[in-house]
Amino acid sequence: MLFVTQLRIQRFFFAVVTNQKFDIFIMIIILLNMILMGLEHYEQSDEFENALYVVNTAFIVIFTTECVLKLISLRLYFFKQAWNVFDFVVVVVSVLGEYCCSLTTNCSNRAWTSSRRPSFPANSVAEFPLSHRPCSRNRI
Repeated sequence: MLFVTQLRIQRFFFAVVTNQKFDIFIMIIILLNMILMGLEHYEQSDEFENALYVVNTAFIVIFTTECVLKLISLRLYFFKQAWNVFDFVVVVVSVLGEYCCSLTTNCSNRAWTSSRRPSFPANSVAEFPLSHRPCSRNRI
């Protein structure tokens, strides 16, 4: 019975990720992400930088969700398509970049990042920022 349920979920996700509307949605998100990258500039205000950070985090969540849905629906075939492998690498690097950045940046003034800090001795590293300016965020 569990196998049948897994197949139903896999078929549902396959129908979602192979739908043209899903591809159009992801393409729009990619275009919005490119616009966001173009808005970043030197000496931007802290409020603007925080807004960019929040929106970029939302993009990372969307692209990670897309990757996970494709992994569930396509399984090993996912890695036979070059674009999927490229997307997978970009998502992994972005997630790791955000995690490493949260370890090395003093994020105590941001409420949404305080819960992302690890609960092991690396917390002491997060208390000492490497610079006065937050690290550059990875963009997908």
